[in-house]
This record gives sequence, C-alpha cells and structure tokens, in this order.
Amino acid sequence: MHYRKMNRYMFQIVFLTLAGTVATRATDAPTVSHVPTVSHVPTVTHAPSVSVAPSVSVGPSVSVAPSVSVAPTTLAPTVALCIDEPGSFKVRPYLNEVEVTCEMIHLKASSDTREAFCATSIKGSEEESIALEDRCPVACGNPICYDYFNGCSDGDSKEVFQAMTMDKTCQIMNFHRTENNGMPNKWYEPLCQNFALAMDTNGNFQEASEFNIELVQDRCPVACHNLECTCADKQLSFVTPPIMDTSTGLVIEEIKERTCQSLHVYGFIYRNTVCVAETHAVTPDPTPVYILCPKACGFRQECFCRDSKGPVNTPNRKQEVRACMDASIYQDTALEFFCDVKVNPEFARSCPVICGNNYCKEVLGYTDSTDTLSIYAGRLATSCSIISASDPLYQEYACGLDEDDLQVPITTLCQKACASFTE
Repeated sequence: MHYRKMNRYMFQIVFLTLAGTVATRATDAPTVSHVPTVSHVPTVTHAPSVSVAPSVSVGPSVSVAPSVSVAPTTLAPTVALCIDEPGSFKVRPYLNEVEVTCEMIHLKASSDTREAFCATSIKGSEEESIALEDRCPVACGNPICYDYFNGCSDGDSKEVFQAMTMDKTCQIMNFHRTENNGMPNKWYEPLCQNFALAMDTNGNFQEASEFNIELVQDRCPVACHNLECTCADKQLSFVTPPIMDTSTGLVIEEIKERTCQSLHVYGFIYRNTVCVAETHAVTPDPTPVYILCPKACGFRQECFCRDSKGPVNTPNRKQEVRACMDASIYQDTALEFFCDVKVNPEFARSCPVICGNNYCKEVLGYTDSTDTLSIYAGRLATSCSIISASDPLYQEYACGLDEDDLQVPITTLCQKACASFTE
C-alpha cells in the first residue's frame, strides 16, 4: 500500500510527557532510540549522517602571512521564504468548481483531497493558467520551497580548479560522492574540505597561501553536500496531522500549523514526536518535519551540533535578537542564563557548542567539524581536515585561534586535528 495512502487522515501516537529535569547548558539532542513509536512514519535511522573525515597525508603547507588575492565565492545558501498567497480563488478538482484558499487546501485532512486540488490550475485572462504550486507553493509543494540544498548551486560544474595537487571540477566531485558503489571514494571528504585553487587567465593556479581562497565545499556546495546548505531550517509554515492518544482514543492536538522555530520550545519527547510526523505538503515523496527542520529537530548530529551564524530569537529579553557569538563575552552567570534550555530554549538549542552542550561535547570529541572555518579576520578559510594535514607551524597557529564567525576555539571544533595543542 502506498505510504501516503496509509497515512491518509491522521497518525496515532501515544503522547508522552517529558520526565525528569533538563540540566542547564546540557540539553541532549534527540536520538533515534528516544523517538516514540509512530505508525506509518519514516524512521529517523535513514537520516543522512556525516562520517569522520580521514586523516589526509597530502596537504598544502600554509604559511601564516599569505599574500593578498581575491577568489570568487559560489556558495550562496539562501533559504527560500515561501508564503502561500492570501485570498480565495476558484478551481475544479472534481466535477464542480469550488472556491478555496491556499490555507483551506493546506489544512484539509485527506491527502487525496489535497493532491486533487494541487493538481489543478487557476484560469486567468486570455486562457492563461496559474499552477497551484505557484499560487500555493507551501501547500502544494513547490520544489523551490522544499529544495534540500536551500538554493545553493555549484555554478559552472565543469570549471577546473586544483585541490590537493589534483585537477578537479564540481562535476568530478559529484561523481566522487557516489563513485564507490554508491558511496564516496576515500578522497571525497578530504577534497571537499580542502582548498579549491582557481586557475588564472594564464593557466596558473592560485597558491594555497593566498588570502580569500575558498574551500572545495564552498565552490561545490551541492556536490559536497555542504552543511551550510543542507542543515538550514526551511523558512515556511507547515501543517501536521492530529495527534491522538491511542490509550484513550482521544485527539490531544488537532491539525496544526507550525514553523521550525516553534519546535525549540517543545519538551524533548514531544518535539521528537512532532519531528517524525509527515507534513501536509503535497510533495512527490512524503515530507516529515525533520526533513524541513534538520537543525531544530536535531536528528542529524552534524546539524544540531553547529552554532547558528544568523540571528537567534531571545523573546521577552531586553535584546530580543542576538547571535551565538555574543555569548563569547558573557560572564558565567549570563552564559548559564541564556544557555538554560528551560529559560531560553531557542538560544540554548541554536548555540549548543558555545553553550557547552554535553551531547555536542561528546560528538565533537570523536568527530571533528566538517564546516569551513573562518580565521584571520575572515581573510583565511580553513578546515579541521586542512589543519590535520598541515605542518606543525600552521597547526599551532590555527589551533590557537577562535573561529571568526562563531568565536568558538578552533580546538573545540577540531579536537582530533588539534590534539597536540589541547591542554
């Protein structure tokens, strides 16, 4: 039986309350073993994960005082702000024409009904038609709104650059991703996390010691599945089915409209319950909440254990919006206050690294960050993989710095690469 037909009207779950207290500054990310059993909902064990990048024996020796050069930047993660248009319109999903709104379609309980409406179009002047996925992009699953890479693009996939002394293109990097029987070859991750040296008009490649050299994963964010793109929460409102207590047969919560941001305030188990629910969006494949909200749901540890670089809401405070990096200058009492998940849940869960989240401490203890790291006032990019493969002078230099955009010590993000320089 088709998955969507099986989950036609509502999913039934046992609503559980979160037992115990949540330790200050130590909120654990959800794990698959804690997700309650939900009928006909995809399991979280299939969510993608990032493996530990292997130690690379080939790597540039990067000097501390490079000469100035400017390289183009192709990484541009832009989470589409998708909003269904207000107002009513007439369509003919069945025999008779009916007047509806995007909201009415989105809130309909039956997936068959939603699909029937979204398959229609609105007739305009001069016989022009408007597809429902354009008028109701969220309810009817416009691919732009549900793009896994959030607008990131590889640009010219055939433009040659040099990485780890090898000539590469984004097209070749995409091939490496599935080269080994559908799995990446051994150089894929080290290459993605290394320098992409551009070729000049004379056919010469840049030096790795120059300023503003981008990494391969920033030049080829889609081919490298850059976390900056794949971990971004969707900026849209989605609808989840009713929640029913199977022990009593009572509906605890009706069909509800939510956002990724709204998940932060939920208790641990209830948030997990919502995250495995299939949304009402009419998409080619079922779209559970954790696909739309990888950071807020936290099922992918590589997404949860990243401090957000954008604005974070701290409602009902004197300053209602702030950045994770602001916490680097807080005194201990202020840091504990804003990192207390019971008091400031969105900040605590958006900034787990600088907040010293216990789960992320454990994760970063055995898996170095795979993100691009900004140092030297934003003029140098590096990675834990580069640091690990570089000479001792560069390792000592890089491991003694804070990441510019996060103000978190490099030794925290690259504990394996910086093991020799960790006190």
